[in-house]
Amino acid sequence: MAFSHENHSGNLLPGAMSRRDFFRLAFLALSCPALYAFPSESFAQGPLRTTLIEEFLGEQLDYQIGFWLISHCGKALVKLCKSPHRGIYVAQLTGKTVGLVDWLVGRYRYSYLSYSGYDEKADRLFPLYFKLVKRRKDKVSTRTVTFNYKDQELIFASSRAGTQSHKIIRMRQGILYEDYLTLFYNFRHGYYGAIQRGMTYHLPLHIHEGFDFLDLTVGSKEEEEVARSQELNPKGKDFFVRFRVLKEDVSSKSGKIVGWLSRDAVPVKGVIKDVIFFGDLWGVLIDRRFTSKYCKKTLLS
Repeated sequence: MAFSHENHSGNLLPGAMSRRDFFRLAFLALSCPALYAFPSESFAQGPLRTTLIEEFLGEQLDYQIGFWLISHCGKALVKLCKSPHRGIYVAQLTGKTVGLVDWLVGRYRYSYLSYSGYDEKADRLFPLYFKLVKRRKDKVSTRTVTFNYKDQELIFASSRAGTQSHKIIRMRQGILYEDYLTLFYNFRHGYYGAIQRGMTYHLPLHIHEGFDFLDLTVGSKEEEEVARSQELNPKGKDFFVRFRVLKEDVSSKSGKIVGWLSRDAVPVKGVIKDVIFFGDLWGVLIDRRFTSKYCKKTLLS
């Protein structure tokens, strides 16, 4: 199964999304994606009891971040909500340092933001616009990817230290497209199949030019037992997973990530290896709840 990227609009350089751009996303979301970019069949095994939207809309996951020296140096949250515009959903992952560490590292902030549509037939989110922002002191780096199925284009744009770049790439027919957050929800919902120990999933991911997949391995029973024996609190840690992303996306020297999923595919712990300033940085789920299904206005500004 082949995968690829896409992106559109020269004026969608990093920065606040304009009202015009947002309405264009609404148009793209309402356009039938199956006509342009990817097959609609699901790869999930067996019938799904609920739709992805029913399962995850309004879900908020709160994490406490720590490392070997300090158990609480930051916090993060992940949430999926519905925008006020028909057909557009917004997934976000945001994080920040706190306390003394916040002062020492210069108030580090990061956010992943994904505007997506929903394919009812395939029961999956499909990306429209993805934005990654990292901020420390007065330094800000931003990268965006716009997925334009109508014109068959993928645009990569970035801004760092006053330098901007922008490149358009043609899409390929019959390709599935994902960003980090659409993949997060589609995989958890079972679009790429049931979670099986000892299996590696070759998953589409289109955040960087020339990098269009992520291999996620679910540990074997033996690997899982070894990893669980090292956990102080093994309760609820059912599937041990490991994968690698590009180093710059997680401020890591290696890009390696390991973690645990619960039986119902909720990420309960993750460890980013070799993070700059911190070493191995871990996040532990402290709360899972369902809040408003609609996005706050501040998220859309």
